Amino acid sequence: MCQDDKPGFLYHFDNLEDPRIDRKKLYPLTEILFVVICASICGAQSWRDFVTFGEEKLEYLQRFLPFVNGIPSKNTFARVFASLSPDEFKQCFIAWVQSFQQALGNLIAIDGKTLRKSGVCQRK
Repeated sequence: MCQDDKPGFLYHFDNLEDPRIDRKKLYPLTEILFVVICASICGAQSWRDFVTFGEEKLEYLQRFLPFVNGIPSKNTFARVFASLSPDEFKQCFIAWVQSFQQALGNLIAIDGKTLRKSGVCQRK
């Protein structure tokens, strides 16, 4: 399960069970998750997009995590996410997003509707 009593991305996903065999873990789960979350926020939609994002932003990503082995392949991203427990991931993700609201005290729109004003009725 997740530790939601500590702030930060890594803390919320730290206890997410990594189903991979220890001797085959070339990329830490936290690095894989970090790339996918950051890339998704920036518009990535496919495993290939995650690789491209990671390779282009590697220097930036290394400010937060070591990425000793670089960025995983698209197949590695796909295998890891296929093997994760969706319920555990969901709980960790929700706890992480809720930590924003606790820290800022407001609702945070992450889908862009507010910025585009598509969720607001316009009166003449």
